[in-house]
Amino acid sequence: MQACERSFGAPPLDPHDVGNGRPSLVGGTDLVRATAPACGVIVWGMPDYHALFDELLSIEWSSRFESFDARERRILTGFNDFGWQLGNRSFFHTPIRFHMGSAVTLTHAGTEALELAATTLRKSWLPKEIANHERAIKILRGRICADEDGAQTARVLDTLEANFCAARAEELMTLVDPEDLKLIGTPNARLPRTIQAISAEMVLDDWLHGIVVHGDPRKADAVARWSPSAYEWSAVKAVCSITEAVFATHIVTRGAMGVLLEDRR
Repeated sequence: MQACERSFGAPPLDPHDVGNGRPSLVGGTDLVRATAPACGVIVWGMPDYHALFDELLSIEWSSRFESFDARERRILTGFNDFGWQLGNRSFFHTPIRFHMGSAVTLTHAGTEALELAATTLRKSWLPKEIANHERAIKILRGRICADEDGAQTARVLDTLEANFCAARAEELMTLVDPEDLKLIGTPNARLPRTIQAISAEMVLDDWLHGIVVHGDPRKADAVARWSPSAYEWSAVKAVCSITEAVFATHIVTRGAMGVLLEDRR
């Protein structure tokens, strides 16, 4: 099989760079959905967040929200701190390269860097974490000013919430009926039936709890069903996609708190 390779820079996870109104791509180009004709496979990519980032960075958010009380400001400050911590992880500042030829190779900042990024990211959906995305959106929604911009602000928050949920729920891996696989190439062949669709959140949950953070045997077995390279690629995709959604919300949170131009890189 002819090798095909794309060099991926880190996804646009740098909305802190507002100098030119567009988040910078560190080390390469966007991840985009495309067909690689040389080897006839679909090369995974992420939605283009540039337009959304540009729009969010252009809005004066501080005037769109009423004042936050002490508890709300503490939580939003925590979410802001979390966003900076996540964005400064080395994983997002090193190109990601996926090469498919006689062998499949995946290179990035390294396993430890990926693990640290994933461990940090998962705070965004854990209920008790101050970085919880749902809680930040709820606070922002509750303080929308009742003026002519209120409806648009509400729609933006709805979009941010939907993007985050969709990124976590995105189907990245599929377990199919092994008996159907045995029939491939025979007269009785049929499209393999799906036994389980594995979402981005499930990919990270099984990997972190089964391998990285804890030693849950059930989750470790779920990871072991796949080749190491296949699972690592899915973990990379999950981390990048969910983080994009988190950073869009981070822009609005910083703007609402009046610290959009703050730079902690």
